[in-house]
Amino acid sequence: MGNSFISDRQFYHFRGVPFAKPPVDDLRFKAPQPVEPWAGVLDAHSNFGHRCPQAGPAGLVATWQGTLEESLDAESRAEEAEDCLFLQIYSPNIDPAANLPVVVFIHGGAFMTGSSRLFGGNKFMDHDVVLVVPHYRLGPLGFLSLHTDEIPGNAGMLDQVEALRWVQKYISYFGGNPNQVTLMGESAGAVSTSLLNLSPLSTGLFQQYITQSGTALANWAVDTDPINAAIEIGRRANCTDSEINALTACLKTASVSDLVLAYMGYLTSEVQEGRNGIGGSAPVIQQAGAVRFLEKSPREIFASGEYSAKPAIFGGNKHEGTMPLHFMYGNYLKPNDLLEDEQFMSREVTRLFLNFLGIHNDQGDTLAIGVEDTYLGRDKMGNFTLIMPGLIDLSSNIHIKGPTFGNAEYNAAKGAPTYLYSFHFDGSRSMFSYIAPLSPFPGGVAHGNEMILQFSMPTFSTNEQDDIVSNQLITLWVNFIKYGNPTPAENPVDGIPTWPLWTIRKGPYMVINSTSSVMQDFSRTEYFVAINEDFPNNYQ
Repeated sequence: MGNSFISDRQFYHFRGVPFAKPPVDDLRFKAPQPVEPWAGVLDAHSNFGHRCPQAGPAGLVATWQGTLEESLDAESRAEEAEDCLFLQIYSPNIDPAANLPVVVFIHGGAFMTGSSRLFGGNKFMDHDVVLVVPHYRLGPLGFLSLHTDEIPGNAGMLDQVEALRWVQKYISYFGGNPNQVTLMGESAGAVSTSLLNLSPLSTGLFQQYITQSGTALANWAVDTDPINAAIEIGRRANCTDSEINALTACLKTASVSDLVLAYMGYLTSEVQEGRNGIGGSAPVIQQAGAVRFLEKSPREIFASGEYSAKPAIFGGNKHEGTMPLHFMYGNYLKPNDLLEDEQFMSREVTRLFLNFLGIHNDQGDTLAIGVEDTYLGRDKMGNFTLIMPGLIDLSSNIHIKGPTFGNAEYNAAKGAPTYLYSFHFDGSRSMFSYIAPLSPFPGGVAHGNEMILQFSMPTFSTNEQDDIVSNQLITLWVNFIKYGNPTPAENPVDGIPTWPLWTIRKGPYMVINSTSSVMQDFSRTEYFVAINEDFPNNYQ
């Protein structure tokens, strides 16, 4: 039992509930199998179940500082670490007759890190909904692909499908309605949510969805060259035989710690070369495997219209680009002594960021010149401080905001109710200070900041103003979960105007802040927020 955030009412919390067989031995890299019955009574009170093997946020910092061995925690080194397919359930009423709407939250973490433990559900438990937070395999164990039946890719995505199937079978025993399921995700979880809506495997498993800071259209959503990444990760894990059967056998028997550390070494080398390093740890377009999650590119599926549009909320945060900027600052610009290099900052910096963001310039200097004219300012080139606002907006738009807008366009064009938002609340705590503790510039309303208001997260306390916005944000989301509308007439949200449907390109969207407002023309207003405010140079 626990107590909810505002009303202090009691709720039920079930931890470490297995939803699939342990993905070990021959099931490594493959689709999960349904969980088998267990003997006796499961301890769902004190045992969370293993996190899926990972380096974790602290490990990422250690890795990029060059201490690779320190990036892997003891839990990921444990012999049973791969047995990680568990979920948590929060419910205010476990009577099957309660028939409460269900929200399944897919956590973020760049497909390489994260855990259900980070997302306590007591804020949602002020409302009559059931919350489910599953694990899924991460990093190479979840996404490595050789395009073969033995290592086809997308194991982590298939875990998410299996969790949704488990919800269909069993959530009524926890007071939930399997016919009223909202899928919700943030960052990699938002990309997952968008991809799940495209995959035929998830047909009938949820009725609507919410994406926060990511969609299937993002350049980092799909690994288009998985084999080269898998071979390099294998080499780092002492699987050096390039013959496919020998390489497969080695990868299937390598230790968990060797595989995760090999991936972290590969990621480090990629980032140090100015690349984004998604290889070996992202969904793929499957060419093999008995169960196939995705067989066409998301853009191809969207363009064909061969998917089911659903009621949806799409959005992101005001300063999404500060996180990519920090990664490039700390892992490429500063180590290579480029911050004061006027020649580099006059032109090469544009190419660097385009390449890192997945935009490969094959048009000579045309694209770079356009970016400089639109975002950076030709008169400011050569000075890193002066072009930072433009780099933040450029990174925000390519990384998150553009793909979000594009997914919303496709959804609305098919006639599905579509809501668009931008999160602008600059609260007392920030994910940026956790992920980027040594950054010389502020994160602003950074990637992931809304999570602090939606969940009870370790180390993140909140103040009174945070709690007011938190209550508003949760109520908006719960209204959508219940009614398919964040501001229905039957349950208006105090301090929030009516949130209109987004139906046309320049149509209305919601800016969520301490004083929220309805704005127009997302792609003009939200694409240039740092430039218009000279952020972070003018940050108070």
